[in-house]
Amino acid sequence: MINKCSVNNLSEYIAAIENNNLFHSISRGENNLYEHPLKSGIIRSGTQKYSKLLETYHHDVETSISQIQDKHFLAFAQHHGIPTNLLDFSLSPLVSLYFSVDGCEEIGYVHFINRGRTISI
Repeated sequence: MINKCSVNNLSEYIAAIENNNLFHSISRGENNLYEHPLKSGIIRSGTQKYSKLLETYHHDVETSISQIQDKHFLAFAQHHGIPTNLLDFSLSPLVSLYFSVDGCEEIGYVHFINRGRTISI
């Protein structure tokens, strides 16, 4: 079920979260309305050579990253602007709000998903 709500300021945003009981949701902020359903950066970019892109980036940085960064290389690469198959969500609706307005010229978007509809990996 998709509910849409428009807000114009922080108080309205918090009220919308309260009124829609979104405290137990995960959220994602986007400063642009991408094609939906939600898609990762690699899907949005249409890059066909995903493995080669990651391999090249890994080769470029492998001597300067820690073991933990190497173990979680997809997250590391995404954090550094490389399109991946990952999609960021937050437990904090305020963090999502930040990403929805950061660099936004017109309208930002925050998507909420009930945590009960997710699986733990």
